[in-house]
Amino acid sequence: MATFLDYARDTARAKCVGVSEEDARKAPLPGSPLMTMCGLISHLRWVEHHWIEVMFLGEEPEGPLTAATDDDPDPEMRTAVDIPLPQLLAEYEEQSARYRLPGGRTRPGLTDRCLAA
Repeated sequence: MATFLDYARDTARAKCVGVSEEDARKAPLPGSPLMTMCGLISHLRWVEHHWIEVMFLGEEPEGPLTAATDDDPDPEMRTAVDIPLPQLLAEYEEQSARYRLPGGRTRPGLTDRCLAA
């Protein structure tokens, strides 16, 4: 699981290299107005937080997902256009680093808890 998450994180970050702030806020698909690069990075960050910290580790929910409603199911994507892409990437990296030890190993117990869930 840790290898897959690292691959997904690295791929998401690589896709953002060289993207302007303006382009990071554009939704290229008319039918998906929330699908911006900023929105996607925010979504990845907060969904990872929810699954690992809340569902697997039993922490209290926090962040924009706590405000999700039937009328606004993706607040993390909607609000991300107001946050600079470098900040979103830094927060995503900080979030990811919480689960890693030096040398890239996953924190003890995290993998066991994830596999048991």
